Amino acid sequence: MGRKKNKQNKPKAAQGTPPPATAEGLQQAIARQDRASLRTLADVFHRAHQHKLALQALDALEALGDQDPIVIKKRAQIFIKYGEVKRAIAPLQQFLETAPDDIQAKGLLAEALYLSGNKEAAVEVLRSVVAHCPDDDKAKGNLVIWLEETGRRDEAEELLATLITKAPDHVLNQLYWPLVALERIPASEAVHQAMLERFMAHIADVRDWAKTRNEAERRSFPHPYRWGPFALAYYPGDITPYLRDWGEMIATLYPPTPVPHPPVRERLRLVILTTVFRRQSVWFILLRNLIGYLDCHFFELVAISLAPSEDDQTAWLKERCARYYGNRPSGWEDLLQREAPDVLFLPDTAMNDVSVGVAARRFAPLQVTTWGHPVSSGLQTVDLYFSGTALEPPDAATHYIERLVRLPGTGACTPNATLVPAPLPEALATHFADGRPVALVPCLSFKLVPADDSLWVRLAQTYPTLKLLFFRQSDFGRMGTAPLERITAALTAAGVDVTQQMVVLEFQPPQVFTTLLSRATLYLDVPSFSGYTTAWQGVFAGIPIVTLKGRFLRQRLAAGLLETIGCADTVVENLDAYIAKVGELIEEWQQRPEAYAARRARIQAAAPLACNDVRVVRGFERVLLEELAERGNPTALALLPQHRATYPDYHYEREQGCVVAPPRQDTPDKSAVAEPLATPCLQELPMSSSSESDAVPNQFAPTPVHGLMPPTTPSPPGATSVSNPATPGNATPPVWRLLDQDLHLTTLSHTYAPVGLLQMIPAAPRAVFDLGCFVGATGRWLKGQFPGVRVVGVELLPAAAEKARADYGQVFTGRFEEIDLAPLTGQFDTIIAADVLEHLYHPWQSLERLKTLLAPGGALYVSLPNVRNLRVLEGLALGDWLYAGAGILDITHLRFFTRRSALRMLSETGWQVQDVRANLDPQLKGMIEGRDLNAYVYSTL
Repeated sequence: MGRKKNKQNKPKAAQGTPPPATAEGLQQAIARQDRASLRTLADVFHRAHQHKLALQALDALEALGDQDPIVIKKRAQIFIKYGEVKRAIAPLQQFLETAPDDIQAKGLLAEALYLSGNKEAAVEVLRSVVAHCPDDDKAKGNLVIWLEETGRRDEAEELLATLITKAPDHVLNQLYWPLVALERIPASEAVHQAMLERFMAHIADVRDWAKTRNEAERRSFPHPYRWGPFALAYYPGDITPYLRDWGEMIATLYPPTPVPHPPVRERLRLVILTTVFRRQSVWFILLRNLIGYLDCHFFELVAISLAPSEDDQTAWLKERCARYYGNRPSGWEDLLQREAPDVLFLPDTAMNDVSVGVAARRFAPLQVTTWGHPVSSGLQTVDLYFSGTALEPPDAATHYIERLVRLPGTGACTPNATLVPAPLPEALATHFADGRPVALVPCLSFKLVPADDSLWVRLAQTYPTLKLLFFRQSDFGRMGTAPLERITAALTAAGVDVTQQMVVLEFQPPQVFTTLLSRATLYLDVPSFSGYTTAWQGVFAGIPIVTLKGRFLRQRLAAGLLETIGCADTVVENLDAYIAKVGELIEEWQQRPEAYAARRARIQAAAPLACNDVRVVRGFERVLLEELAERGNPTALALLPQHRATYPDYHYEREQGCVVAPPRQDTPDKSAVAEPLATPCLQELPMSSSSESDAVPNQFAPTPVHGLMPPTTPSPPGATSVSNPATPGNATPPVWRLLDQDLHLTTLSHTYAPVGLLQMIPAAPRAVFDLGCFVGATGRWLKGQFPGVRVVGVELLPAAAEKARADYGQVFTGRFEEIDLAPLTGQFDTIIAADVLEHLYHPWQSLERLKTLLAPGGALYVSLPNVRNLRVLEGLALGDWLYAGAGILDITHLRFFTRRSALRMLSETGWQVQDVRANLDPQLKGMIEGRDLNAYVYSTL
């Protein structure tokens, strides 16, 4: 009896009562160090896609010293699944030291290394897997592709031949042949051409093989998830015939499926499937603002993420879509069939491991893509290719298998770039220390194709003081290093001293790259494959970009961007002009620094004109509605008249493949420029009279003001559902609704500094007072130019002031009128009031208070928006006064000024104007430059 009693009284905690599968239950298991429960919870959370909780459970097991192989491998699987692949590598390597024959662990390590970018190491681990498991055809297939990607095509073809011999009827083995033929790092143009000939020959072989299979066999083929002719895009010539043959091969292998007919709904269901619902270039350039501005009264948005990781942009997206499927959900066919989209949008076909397989099938009556990968998909099951009028040549329609649709401008509604600089490491700073011109070639190294090698040689020979700065991606293996080795060899063979004229850097963190854009003399766009994202960053940094406008979309991206913002004087038509333009910029930088500085300021000021073009979104909507109505879609037929009534100025010219749209209306006063206009330099001297003329002001382009989603339909299993109240009328709410929500944190650029105003400071200041410092970009600019300067700021918005404190010696938060200035009396030789006086109830009194802060001989620098702007006057003549989130008619402006009234205010408060400068509105510059502005305004109004 005693032994039985002892057993009954044993503490229950030792029996391990299973805790509930909740965050609280997990904390209980961690507190009592219950290994069995932690393992169970890790598995439950993993299967429920609650990866953060699963990782917490596994971390707790690791902290308890749990070396169970199952736990170690499960941790690695979760790390890989949720995009934290680097956390998987070291534990797997340590485990394999004690268990070198664990094939599952080796496979996981190979996958983690590959996804982390270390493809060379991944290949070696996968070789070991294949050696231990010679019958593992999946591992062999992966090894074929990885060998090809790392430049070992001969070895890849040899291994593929063994797979074909073993399983000649396996369709994926057949599909490998043309893809392996596409060598990613060709050694010469001749090799490039031979690659294309092999590709076409293998396609013909696969099509002949497919014709020997009956329809039932072909319908049973697994679809080509992952495989697409991605490398074709890096051939500089016309690749349309090759893509067409690829698409016809896919159509031969996979018989067409019937066009689905979605049910009638209140709104069209738009499904977007991609890997880039996160901080990534395609997201920012093509998707974020399209989603933000999409009129949810016509479209229900469903997002399917192919990426294993999520970030703050993913969270932003979830608030704006009806359903979100994340973390690479399995069962694509069932998911898409269940959603039954009216439109399937694949913005980056061929750039991920699922989109080609999805695009090759028919899941929606309308399937569309755009220039996330700037070439045709080649697939007959993709109906439309969205591009931009500014990006395409006249014969562009012949370059696509899909129907080409040109949207307004660049076809992208892109937000303003947010550039945050960082000090250059000493090793990088030395490249700028000798006063020689530096030209950035900022692209992924595998885009440096042999056809462009002669350009780098000619540039180095023509300008022997020029440094060419390239970027290497060592983690990409041979793809990241071989092109630069080839260019080095070409330069050396031409007699160029590469130790003096060629600099190769590893890819840099974004903040350091921003500083490189600011420090370099010019930016050289690659002729065979132009870069849009980097050019977008470049114009916000003000760097001159030399680019050649080529024959195809992928060779015209930077040119289209520069033409859109009115800075096309560095866009050239041939290589001779390219080389000459580089010389002009070097001469300007060396001999005429003021002109060079003005050029950079002009580019930076115009950069926002490439952004926030809502016409792109409205045109996109109209095309989808028109195309679906043309196909008899009942939902589109019902909605199209409403869209036409809501947006009457938009027209889809279907035969011409373009959208006719009104002039831009989405930026304040229809003129979006980042440089403040009126920049008088003021000193406390006897009063004087003012000038009689008015200047045309600049302003910021706003970032989107997003509407709320209407109530959504019920969510299928496995989706994240968000339901928000509807906003009447247009999807974008009136700006006054945001007045109490720190409006400017949304509508103003966080990287903008009034460079034109700051460049008027004649010598290095000792102490600067910044009235209305916002998030501190002005202080960052000043400290970059004048190391050691003390900067003190005042900011009304607490959140903005907190950001500014990172760069300012002191930041006062609150209304300037209420701040005690006595401790600061006479301390500042420079006072900045950039675009702030118009926000104050009593700017006259504030100007008088500022005088108490000024040290003897100091100066005040002011910029003000000029309300006498032709766009504002045009609206006023039409009876409108439209407030906005930024710009001249910023809804937070309490006072409005012309040049004359601004100078009168300064004079009346005891300041004498010493210098007045103005920047013309770029959208009006061609109309009014060189004319008598007063006469023009009076005669036209």
